[in-house]
Order: sequence, then structure tokens, then C-alpha cells
Amino acid sequence: MSLRSQRLEKQIMQELTVILRAVKDPELSGFLTITEVRMSKNLKIAQVYYSILGTDEDRKSTARALERATGFLRHALADKIFIKRMPGLAFSYDPTPEHADRIERIIDKLEQERETFSHEQPPQDAETPGGPGDPQS
Repeated sequence: MSLRSQRLEKQIMQELTVILRAVKDPELSGFLTITEVRMSKNLKIAQVYYSILGTDEDRKSTARALERATGFLRHALADKIFIKRMPGLAFSYDPTPEHADRIERIIDKLEQERETFSHEQPPQDAETPGGPGDPQS
């Protein structure tokens, strides 16, 4: 990946984040986060990955709102980023943050269960078979 492409990805991500915060559409405000931008090799398309906290219906309405706003967002980016040809925008939902949150909840639950289990077990002392002083262990 070229340095130019990387700079453009970073710039689009930063500017698009600012623009989306200023948009008055309730379907685009709230918990929408741009997670990544990837440029096509010919720099004609910027694939914009986003995440949103909410229900499946929230995700669907956000996808529709982004699709409707694509032209506006591209034009707004063209006012901020000075390049010869502004790439087209393609939006894709990024489930990574949602998956990470789910994994974190599972780990938290396992830790709680382990703590509960360890508190229920009687402590083993040197006299108890299978304890630290037992020559069979």
C-alpha cells in the first residue's frame, strides 16, 4: 500500500468522523463510529467501515441513512480534502467491536464463575489427602 493511499485513508477517516458528528440526521448521530477506511488500488473507491451500538433495526436504519447521505458526504469531504478526484464512498458494517464486546462479556462471566467456584471449595491443608503435604500428589 502506498504512502499516498495511507494518508488519504487517514484523512478521509478523520474528516468523515467530524462531518458525521455535525450531521443532523438522527439515524446518523449517536453511536456511529468509523472504524477503518481502505482505499482501492486505483484510489477511486474508499471503503468505509463503521460500527454502531444498538439493535439490528438501528444497524439497518443507519445503513439506509449512510446510503442516502453518500453523495452529501462525498461532497462535504471534497470541501475538506484537496485532491484532484474525490473517491466514491462505499459503506460496510464492521462487526468487530460487537464481537470484542461479546468476548469480553464471556471472559467476565467465566472469571465470576471461577471466583464463585473457588469460594465454594474448602481449602486443602497438609493433613488432607491430595493436599500439598501428601506424598502421592
